[in-house]
Amino acid sequence: MEWSAAELAVLELVSNHVDRREDLQAAYDECGPDQVRTRIALATEIRLQEAGIERLLRRVKTDLPAPMSITSLKAQKASNSRWDRVRAANGGA
Repeated sequence: MEWSAAELAVLELVSNHVDRREDLQAAYDECGPDQVRTRIALATEIRLQEAGIERLLRRVKTDLPAPMSITSLKAQKASNSRWDRVRAANGGA
């Protein structure tokens, strides 16, 4: 599987979002129980980062192409056979 240039850019953005989320989680973990407002603000930002990660990951295609059907394989083989005969008749190019 190969990534397109656009998908590579999206994966870079995902990486940045994940790093930011980890930094926010560390700050949240360091907050004391008396810092309720700070914890709420950090929790909100963490959720926003997670939503952003999810949104970006939906833009990356990871589906493998479906295998060719037997009919398609037979048609491809017949076509290649015809073209091979034409190439052989024209000097084997």
